[in-house]
Amino acid sequence: GSLEQSARLYARALRMARKTDDAREIGSNAYNLAACLAELGRYPEALGFLEEARGEFARAERSQADLLLLEARIALLSGQFSDALAIAEQVLPAAAKGNVPSYRVQVMLLRADVALARGAAEVARVELDDAKKDLQKQRDALLNAQVAGVEGRVLLATGAPADAAKMFDRQAGLLKSDAR
Repeated sequence: GSLEQSARLYARALRMARKTDDAREIGSNAYNLAACLAELGRYPEALGFLEEARGEFARAERSQADLLLLEARIALLSGQFSDALAIAEQVLPAAAKGNVPSYRVQVMLLRADVALARGAAEVARVELDDAKKDLQKQRDALLNAQVAGVEGRVLLATGAPADAAKMFDRQAGLLKSDAR
């Protein structure tokens, strides 16, 4: 429940993984620590651990797609919109199985968030609609929650706060069901 506590636990697990020189564990813990730090708004620190994860993922011959998505999200949250889009373009080629639908959806959602941040709600709507088409093939509650959140933000940006509230409620319900 607590991001600060999660960050401390991942930092401890990372220290232990480093002692055993286990690339998979080092990479996973560095990535998870970076994700926690990013959620806490500690972007420079998160990027440092993300870089460590990148090296360990490469050493363990793991896909870099999730790392790139997180890096793109951090760029977006840092206001570096062009960087976020450039990094997002690297996700699909980095995916282990190629053009995986869940990665396509996440990239489209990121592009929608960038468009919203730039004040281009209609561009965001197009990206969202494309993501929703791909999402029909997915039964992933977390991915559906992400779509609902972006749709809520698009609705807010286009002047439909009541409809946005419904989407945010849907997002919360999906996240709650995924946590069980």
